[in-house]
Amino acid sequence: MAQELRCSLCRGELYPGDPYFELDGRTVCEDCLGRYARGYFAHRLRRVGRSKGERT
Repeated sequence: MAQELRCSLCRGELYPGDPYFELDGRTVCEDCLGRYARGYFAHRLRRVGRSKGERT
């Protein structure tokens, strides 16, 4: 019997044949990829017209 596999973010079960990403030791389903990327790159978010390091 195959080992149960769940998305590390939404905890949804992945079934045989389901695509998923293995990222930094985490299992990420296709639906959560955008959420993962947003968190991963959050420190790179900038706003037009503001200097680096400038607060709200």
